[in-house]
Amino acid sequence: MSSFSFTDAFWMVSLRPAKLAIGVVRALGLPLVQIVGLALSLHALGGDLPFVQVGAAYMAARLLANAAPVPGGLGALEAGLIAALTALGVPAGPATSAVLVYRLLTFWLNVPLGGLALGFVRRRGYV
Repeated sequence: MSSFSFTDAFWMVSLRPAKLAIGVVRALGLPLVQIVGLALSLHALGGDLPFVQVGAAYMAARLLANAAPVPGGLGALEAGLIAALTALGVPAGPATSAVLVYRLLTFWLNVPLGGLALGFVRRRGYV
């Protein structure tokens, strides 16, 4: 019986670069969209921070929120983002407002939209 090793996986992926590209896009797509959303919220509410620093703040806060035993990092992500943004020099008011708008759009807005979608598929008889 042979075992599958990391080098076997590496060689399999190297023979299919398209599969590697798809895997990388899938792994980085959602975090990148989340960072763009946070950066746009911050910019719209008066924060002036380079995109790379917003990304670093997001990744640090997400790391902290993943350690919290709550769904979606609820509360921990917001606190981490506000702390990280203020540590990078964004005033507390714009940082807090931007984080709350960002979470409203990316976390809380999904609840009513999901309810509407569920009602739609129930009326159609799909569920």
